[in-house]
Amino acid sequence: MHRVWIELAILLTLFSATVVSFAQDPQFDVNHTPYLQLGNATIGSATDLIEVLWQTKPAGSGVQDSFTLEYRQVGNSTWINAGSPSTLNTGVEGRINHSRDITGLSYDTNYEYRITHTRAGNTVVTYQDTFKSRLAPGDNTPFSFAAYGDSADNRVPGRIDNFRSVQNRINLSNANFALLLGDNAYDQGTHQEHDALFDPNIVPEATEWNASHIDYAAIGNRDNLTNSGQPLRENYSNPLNGVITGQQLEENYSFEHDNVYFTTLDTNFSHDAIALDNQLDWLVADLNASTAPWKIVFGHHPIAGSPDKPQNPSQDYYNKSSSACAPLMDISAPG
Repeated sequence: MHRVWIELAILLTLFSATVVSFAQDPQFDVNHTPYLQLGNATIGSATDLIEVLWQTKPAGSGVQDSFTLEYRQVGNSTWINAGSPSTLNTGVEGRINHSRDITGLSYDTNYEYRITHTRAGNTVVTYQDTFKSRLAPGDNTPFSFAAYGDSADNRVPGRIDNFRSVQNRINLSNANFALLLGDNAYDQGTHQEHDALFDPNIVPEATEWNASHIDYAAIGNRDNLTNSGQPLRENYSNPLNGVITGQQLEENYSFEHDNVYFTTLDTNFSHDAIALDNQLDWLVADLNASTAPWKIVFGHHPIAGSPDKPQNPSQDYYNKSSSACAPLMDISAPG
C-alpha cells in the first residue's frame, strides 16, 4: 500500500513539473485582428501584392510570443511561408503593429492566408481567411466598389451602430474594395479611436470585411488631428508613389484596379496655396502618366463645397482643383 502511494506521489510530482515547464506568461494579446492593405504596390507591375497587418497590446511578462504568416493559392495543398513580420511600435499603450507583404501574386486569383500566433512554440490561435487579388491593369472586367466617409464614430453609445449597419450592407454587396473618404476615426484620429475600425469586439462587421478586402483610406481633417495623421499612416499601408514636397507619404497616392486609375489627395492643404499647387502639379503629372480610360480622384473635402463646407470660385481650392479635375470623377466625403 505504501508503495502504491509512493509511486502515485512520484507520478504527480512528474506531472506537476511538466505543467510548470510548459506554462509561459503571455506576451501579446491581438486587439486588431489581421486585415488587408495594398502596401507599396508599384504602378504597372506584372504581379500583384498585398500586405497583411495586425496589432497587439501587452498581455504579460512573457517574451516567447511569435507570429507566422503563410499563404497559398486556393486549391493548392502546400502553404508558403511569407517570411518574418515587421514590427512598428506606435508608442501608445504598448501597441505594436505587425505586418508582412505577400508578393508575386497573380492578378484576379483567389488566395488564402493564415497567421499562427504561438507562445513558446505552442499555438495560441490561428487566423485564416481568403482574398482575391486585383484585376490586372488594362483588364475590362466589370467590377464595383464602395465609397463612404465620416464613419467610425464611437464617442456616443449607440452611434457606432450606424457604421456597423453601413458595413453590414457593404459585406452583403459584391464590392471588390472600399474607398474611405476621410474622418475615418472620430473624433481626433487617435490609435484608441481606430479600434472602432479594427477591433472585432467593437465592429465585427468591419473586421469580417477587412480580413478579405482592402479599404483604401483618404485622410480627413479629424484623422489629421493626432500627430498630423500618424495613427492613420501607421494603421493603413498605402503606396509610396505620392512624393510631394512638404507632405507626408501615403496621404497622396495612386493605384490601379482593372481599367481604372484611382488617386487621392490630402485635402487638408485645401487653403494653402503653395501646398495645393505642389499637390496639383503632382496630380496632373500622375494622371497624365496613366493610359487608363477611367480616372477617379477621391478625397475628403468636396471640390465645390457642401452645405457646411462652402467653396466658391474666389477660393484657391475651388479654382485650382476644379481646373485640374474637371474631366475626372470626383468622390468626396461631406467634409
